[in-house]
Amino acid sequence: MNSSGQDVFYNPYSSDTIVNTLLLIVTVMLSFVGIIGNTLVIGSVMVYKPLRRLGNAFIVNLAVADLFVSAFINYFGLLGVLTHGEYFHKKPFLCELIGIVCITR
Repeated sequence: MNSSGQDVFYNPYSSDTIVNTLLLIVTVMLSFVGIIGNTLVIGSVMVYKPLRRLGNAFIVNLAVADLFVSAFINYFGLLGVLTHGEYFHKKPFLCELIGIVCITR
């Protein structure tokens, strides 16, 4: 806690360029694979009629939620890492919104 009684998060890796570069590469790769994979799942259920079953509606719902995270939320996380959190200090509402989306998805 700091002198005003608020919790302060300290990232011990904030100045480690190797760790941050690896995090950047892994997150971009996983986001790219997530976007392609979830798009293929949604597309296959929409195109191939035998897959249009009630049980697959749940799979499509999960794929849409994961596609949203892969396409948008992960990149905001990268933006936070690349700017050392300064981007979100200037936009606290966006930070809260992303946290809410991550928890409720």
